[in-house]
Amino acid sequence: MSGNSHHTNSSITAHPSESGSALADGLETASHILIIVIPPPFVIIGLIGNLLSFTLMNQTKYQKSTSCYFMRCLALFDTLYIFGRMSLRYLLAVAPKVFLSESAKRPFCLFYFSVFECSKFIPPFILTAMTMDRFVAVTWPLKAAAVCTMGRARLSVVGISLVGAAVGLSQLLRKEQEEFKSWLCPYHFEVGIDVFTHAHAAISGYIPIACLVLFNAGISFSVLRSRQKSKRLFNSGRSNSSESSITKVSVSVTSFFILTSLPIRFMTIFVDNGLILRNGPGLSPIEMIQIKSFSNNLAITIENLNYCFNFYLYCLTSARFRKELLKIMACNPNKY
Repeated sequence: MSGNSHHTNSSITAHPSESGSALADGLETASHILIIVIPPPFVIIGLIGNLLSFTLMNQTKYQKSTSCYFMRCLALFDTLYIFGRMSLRYLLAVAPKVFLSESAKRPFCLFYFSVFECSKFIPPFILTAMTMDRFVAVTWPLKAAAVCTMGRARLSVVGISLVGAAVGLSQLLRKEQEEFKSWLCPYHFEVGIDVFTHAHAAISGYIPIACLVLFNAGISFSVLRSRQKSKRLFNSGRSNSSESSITKVSVSVTSFFILTSLPIRFMTIFVDNGLILRNGPGLSPIEMIQIKSFSNNLAITIENLNYCFNFYLYCLTSARFRKELLKIMACNPNKY
């Protein structure tokens, strides 16, 4: 898929004896750190954070909130991404002979891409649904109770999940996994791009980001307008403190998603399509390969922050959530 072609070349490395360049060797070492060293702590931090996020959002006081429902679902699908993308990619890097043997290569390829596409497709659209929910709640507070219902939230998550599953299963129907081959043989293999890959890139990559930017701008405008007129959203006191916290958390998380998604989108548009980093002045082909490899790995590492650190953003931006977390950790709801 062209929209995800950045990850196929992410493990490109040149053998040190072949590079003959300090730059290539240094970039190879940096890529090795991004592929081998960083993922394990990311996985641990992400799993702990998603577990705490699901536990926190499952508290009785948050169970009727549609936004908190989206956050619970987001924690579950972020966990799927951690297992389906980060863990499998790490296992492939540390034990390639096990997963890339003649008997295991094809099944692993299909399983990897199926789970990866499903887990990568769903979270951005759940974030989009949550942002739309907040936009309605902030812009039309009197209509929010009738529009932002739990039934519609569940229906939207089910619909997104079914589409994501279909996208993942579509990988099983593809006869040739050209991207996977290009990942394994990066030096002389061209990735084929067709209408399906372009459509997939647009739907899964750029449409959610465009929607998030649009609705976040609408939320910010509505909040500022409300504060100027009646100060009801953020400065009103106890009655709206919960909604204010959820709104701030929603805006911060979606903004974080947009910022951390930009590097990989930049790589997809400009690098994978050969618009930049095609040939460098005074650089050998191996050095160019290592530059692209390091850039891809760095962009993927930044993107992985989306799926591992949401819970910590919740606590960073909301004193209310921090207080609830302390109650959970202390196992004493009356202590704080």
